[in-house]
Amino acid sequence: MKFDVNKVYTAVNASELKIGDKVYVADRLADLKRIVEMDQVEYVIKIGAIQKENEVNRFIVKDDYSDDMIDYALAYLVERASEKRKKTVYISGQITGLDEGEYKALFNKAEDVLRQFGYEPVNPATLDETENTKNWSWHDYMKRDIKLICDCDYIYLLPNWRNSKGATFEYMIADALNIPCLNIQDVQEALG
Repeated sequence: MKFDVNKVYTAVNASELKIGDKVYVADRLADLKRIVEMDQVEYVIKIGAIQKENEVNRFIVKDDYSDDMIDYALAYLVERASEKRKKTVYISGQITGLDEGEYKALFNKAEDVLRQFGYEPVNPATLDETENTKNWSWHDYMKRDIKLICDCDYIYLLPNWRNSKGATFEYMIADALNIPCLNIQDVQEALG
């Protein structure tokens, strides 16, 4: 395959790629060029995640031999992933009784991890910033959040969810509606 510099992605333009895009990966441009010119199908791999902008090695792929997640600095686009609707995930966890900074940090970290792996997170902690919820009661929040859960493909339970009456109720509703609980603990550990 002829090497086309317009198909090279780095930390600067990594956000233009999507989870599932098929790419060649390397850490050095010379290595990437050699791999592309060899044009061997067994080196084509799907992007598993794209790390945040402050990372140099933004492209995360799964090693077929060890099942380890490996990060790379460069990617060469071979084929775009099909444009499917992203699966939505409702994030559930304790809010009541925690400082605003503490619960927002937990919810936002979960949102980041879910987004990196191609999901569309529904984060009730950030919804409170976009809606006029200043005078809402606990019941008002629950009514809104139950509607949100019903429209999601998955629910993700933060580690502290059992400490929350609301999160426990959200889990019971998801379970009753056969909305699966997404387990991303392995993914979080892979990202550090």
